Amino acid sequence: MINSQFKQTLGLNFLTLFGIGTGLSLAGLIISKDWATGFGFGVLISILPQSYFALQAFRVSAAKDPQRAYFATMRGASGKFLLTAALFALLFKFRPDVLAPAVFCGFLVMLIMQIVVSARLVKQIAPAEPKQD
Repeated sequence: MINSQFKQTLGLNFLTLFGIGTGLSLAGLIISKDWATGFGFGVLISILPQSYFALQAFRVSAAKDPQRAYFATMRGASGKFLLTAALFALLFKFRPDVLAPAVFCGFLVMLIMQIVVSARLVKQIAPAEPKQD
């Protein structure tokens, strides 16, 4: 299972991403309401599958059971891909008036933010290198 400190850090990172995405969506109101709405949908389409992936991938400790952790990560990755595709399809089917460039902009901005936050998280939890004297 995931230790509590890692769970808290992961949860805080997702809340940060959601807050940044929401803030950027509201800032999009400067451009137009349609742009802000599209950007917000892009943010959600990015964050929801990433949350599913994180829950699946980090459910099992790789140190305790590497094979189970591998399959959990693969299940999370494939589920993330399918969920992302389904959310895009549902959005454009039920909201054909949404601005596609705004949706993709929101999705890509959050994808970049997820990469940056993930890199920080990995750096934070990486074991310290032994000191060489």
